[in-house]
Amino acid sequence: MGGAVSLTGTGFLAGENVIVTLPDGSKRTVATDASGGFTTAWVVPAGFAPGLASFGALGDTSGRTANASATVLAQAGPGGGTPGTPGASGARPSAGGAKLSTTGSDLAALAPAGALLLLAGAGVILASRRRRADVTRC
Repeated sequence: MGGAVSLTGTGFLAGENVIVTLPDGSKRTVATDASGGFTTAWVVPAGFAPGLASFGALGDTSGRTANASATVLAQAGPGGGTPGTPGASGARPSAGGAKLSTTGSDLAALAPAGALLLLAGAGVILASRRRRADVTRC
């Protein structure tokens, strides 16, 4: 067995089940906390090939998705090593950490803006029709 990767996700619904896909192909379900975040860990299995390991998350209710990756280092030679150091067994977060970035959108937050745009468009159409009607009467 190798090192462990701690995965932290945010931006999901409070109390939502999130399906986390791990680099070895396995999946696990974790529940989010009251703020829509979760934390889980993945222990690098023995014999897992060094290189980029990709993680995914899918909100069961919201449909929100997130992805992250970490670099799995080669197994240490004779004499061991400390996980997380070059030449040791383990994993390192790539690009500043193994935090899962949230993708998708929160449509509920966009609804008021969309409603305002629809009302503004309707106002422009009504104003142009009135103006045309006034011109044809003359």
